[in-house]
Amino acid sequence: MGNGTKVSCYLPPAISGQSVGKRF
Repeated sequence: MGNGTKVSCYLPPAISGQSVGKRF
């Protein structure tokens, strides 16, 4: 719940998308 929001808070939306794909 709010996984993307947590990552988005740390990095910008552009990098967040790549970070989530690699991290998850």
